[in-house]
Amino acid sequence: MFQTAMTLPPFSQEGNPVSLSRIPSSAIRYCQITDRTCNIDNLPEPQQECSVRAICVEEVTGQSCRFCLSCCLGKTCRLGGPCVDDDIAEDGSMILDLFKLDGRVALVTGASRGLGQSMALGLAEAGADIVGLSSSGDCQEIEALVVETGRRFWPFRCDLSQPADRVGLVDRILEQTGHLDILVNNAGISHRHPPEEYPLSEWHQLMEVHLHASFDLSQQAARHMLVRGRGKVINIGSVMSYEGGLNIPAYAAAKHALAGLTKSLANSWGRQGINVNCICPGYFETTMSHVLQDDPVRGPQILDRIPVGRWGQPDELAGLCVFLASDAANYLHGSCIAIDGGWLSR
Repeated sequence: MFQTAMTLPPFSQEGNPVSLSRIPSSAIRYCQITDRTCNIDNLPEPQQECSVRAICVEEVTGQSCRFCLSCCLGKTCRLGGPCVDDDIAEDGSMILDLFKLDGRVALVTGASRGLGQSMALGLAEAGADIVGLSSSGDCQEIEALVVETGRRFWPFRCDLSQPADRVGLVDRILEQTGHLDILVNNAGISHRHPPEEYPLSEWHQLMEVHLHASFDLSQQAARHMLVRGRGKVINIGSVMSYEGGLNIPAYAAAKHALAGLTKSLANSWGRQGINVNCICPGYFETTMSHVLQDDPVRGPQILDRIPVGRWGQPDELAGLCVFLASDAANYLHGSCIAIDGGWLSR
């Protein structure tokens, strides 16, 4: 979890915490969990003991070392044994700290518009820097929104329906960002035809974007995340991960498969620090959904079945995405979470 250039005994042989005043002021440590450097030089005077009994602090207060708790609560600190909180802050900020994404980098596919744009912005507002992937490369709108939050943004162009375009994609991204903490497999397309008339070319194209690309990028990202012992993969499924729909055989098949892929990857990577989960949106107002929403027959039928009586707004997806990307979801593995206004409960 932590790397240090020197061996320091934060505990006495009796197991009592050692005062930080005994630690050289030049000691600098790098936390692999949060990608932050902890510089002991910045301790207040007089120097305090770390109340969570681990010398891995960015900021020490008289009450608690919140940085310690947010990065390694429940884990074993190689510098000093388990991070056990002896004095949790009383102001209630601890739980909110678990949702912070400061210093992390998130790759969001299909980030230029719709649900992808809203999730990318939500992750940025929580503190993450964003890599925005789109087939057109036109990410100016989301780039401006992310930069406005004070976070960095890297635009990348990739046609996910073309396997050759995906080769080495994560490595190219890492050359720019240095590391990758969060992958959101969001990009999608949709075709509607009766099954007996569904063109195989469109079937294969949709499968490449929704399913094959999601596995491909997850695999590429995992090779980096496994080395670091942490990472978050968030697949974007659908209520069609549970249902068959009408005249969308490829879409329904791909979304069912994505739910299964989520569970399989979670089983393989969970013990190695990677969380894989799936968000299953219901009917949201996006550019892609307008054709269905404006249909004089299907539009009213869908609206009538949604218990809350309206379509979802893209920004209503951001909170769930931030949760799954954060330390607050560290024990969540292989889950498919519907956010659908109650659609599946009918």
